[in-house]
Amino acid sequence: MGNVSPSPSFWQTILSYITEVRVEETQSEYHSILAVNLRQGRYQLCCEKAIYSFDDKYDNFKLTFEQLKFRNDWNKVLVLGLGLASVPYMLEKIFRKSYTYTAVELDEVVAQLAQKYTMSRMDSSLEIIIADAINFIEIDEQCYDMIIMDIFAEDIIPNKFETKEFLQLLESKLTTNGVLLYNRMGLTEFDIKTGKKFEATFSAVFPNSTYLEVKDNWMFVHDQSHLDN
Repeated sequence: MGNVSPSPSFWQTILSYITEVRVEETQSEYHSILAVNLRQGRYQLCCEKAIYSFDDKYDNFKLTFEQLKFRNDWNKVLVLGLGLASVPYMLEKIFRKSYTYTAVELDEVVAQLAQKYTMSRMDSSLEIIIADAINFIEIDEQCYDMIIMDIFAEDIIPNKFETKEFLQLLESKLTTNGVLLYNRMGLTEFDIKTGKKFEATFSAVFPNSTYLEVKDNWMFVHDQSHLDN
């Protein structure tokens, strides 16, 4: 898919287990800094205040997937907030899932970095839509077996993606047996305070929901029956 991923040298890879190796730095309309680093032999995408992707060590999702009861009839996955495509990469390479992905990413430069560093290492079908997630969902006619909500502006989720109306939009795009995973920060006192407020909104839309404390994040799951006990 796309160009062949630029391969780090042997010495870059070895050095990346000792210290962070800067591979590329750029900027975009939405980010003053977008840095692709090599760390522990893996590509990592960072902005000024947050880590957006980290291959198979994007642990908040990895730990969630380890507790998720994957259904055999799942196929179509919607990813809101692409980063370097860590979630599709991990599902394919670590969890051996063969899915068809639609990824919605507002920042075209981020999408280009995902194509350059990750998508060429994958076999899965992954279509990138450059759009605002709400605008896309409002006109999209498909439903999905898995929806990944991972939209951040640096380390903050824009308010419009925390509303009851947005969650109801996501609900309308789930198949009958589908699952919604919604990623939030859970590191600071502010994160925890706003997370508790969001929990009330989330549970109002999804009464059987729960959340997992995974590393420095909270992963909201719209229906706890999708998790192993």
